[in-house]
Amino acid sequence: MNAKEIELWKIQEFLQLAEYHVEEYKSCEKPDFICTVSQLGQAETKVIGIEHTDYYNDATPGQPSPGQLLYDFWGVVTDVIESRIDENSEFHNVHGYFKLNKQELRSKARTVRSKPEAESFSDAIANQVYDLVDEFLHSRDQERSYCTYQRMPENMLPIPGTYSELNKYFLQIELQKVDVWLSIRYGWPANVNASHIGLSAPKLIEIVHDKQKKCRDYSTDNTDELWLLIAAPATTVYNATPHHPFVVENLDNVELRGACKSSGFNKVFFWSRKPPAWQRQIWPI
Repeated sequence: MNAKEIELWKIQEFLQLAEYHVEEYKSCEKPDFICTVSQLGQAETKVIGIEHTDYYNDATPGQPSPGQLLYDFWGVVTDVIESRIDENSEFHNVHGYFKLNKQELRSKARTVRSKPEAESFSDAIANQVYDLVDEFLHSRDQERSYCTYQRMPENMLPIPGTYSELNKYFLQIELQKVDVWLSIRYGWPANVNASHIGLSAPKLIEIVHDKQKKCRDYSTDNTDELWLLIAAPATTVYNATPHHPFVVENLDNVELRGACKSSGFNKVFFWSRKPPAWQRQIWPI
C-alpha cells in the first residue's frame, strides 16, 4: 500500500471501531479525506473532513520520529545482510543477534539521501557480517557453538578491528550454531524496536497546536464537521501506546481539552490499534 492507502486504512479502522459506516470517501490533502458517514443504526449522514496524524512517542510534532527513521533504515540494511547469509548454505545453521549503536546508526540514516547510498552502506555492513560469520564457523575452536563479540569487551571477544563498519555501528554481535535454519522464519533480530512506550498529554497538546496552524487553510465549505484523528497504529514501538483507555489518564486533561477547544476542529479523537484496539473522543467530552 502507498502512503495514502495506509492513511485511509487507519481512518477506516478508527471509524469502524467508533461505530460509523462510511458511505463515501474522497481523498484530498486539506484535510486528508472527506467522508460521508452515518452512525450504525441511524439513517442520517454527515460529510466529515478528517485530518489524520500519527502519534509518535519520541517525535516533535511536524518532525520525523528518530526511532521510526532508525527502524526503517535498519530494515533496508538487514534485508541485504540476510540475503548475503542465505547465499551460502553453510551459513544456514548460524543464527545471529545484533545490538546496535543506535546513535551512530541514526546519524548515518539522516545523511543517506538516495537509494544507491543506502544500498552501498548496506553492502559494506553485509560483507563484514558475512566475513565475521565465516570466521566464526572456521575458527580453530571448532567445538565453539556460541560466541559474543563486543565493541568494548569485558569478558567477551572484541569485534575485530579490521571490521571498521561493525565497530562503528554495532555494540554487540551474538552468533550461535543451530540445528535448523532460524533465519527463514525469524530473521536476525536487533534492538532497533525497543523504546519506552508512553502517552503524553503535553505531546498531544503539541500535536493539536501544530494542526491548528494548518487547519485555517482547509477547504471545509462542503462539510458538516472537521475532525482531527490522532492515530497510534502500533506498527512499531514508536507509534504504540500502553494499556487500555480505562487506565490512560493523560487524555482526561484540562490543558488538552483547552487546546482542542480553540483548535478549529469540531471533534478530536485518539485511536490506538495496540490490542485491544480502542478509541476515545478527546473533544468535546
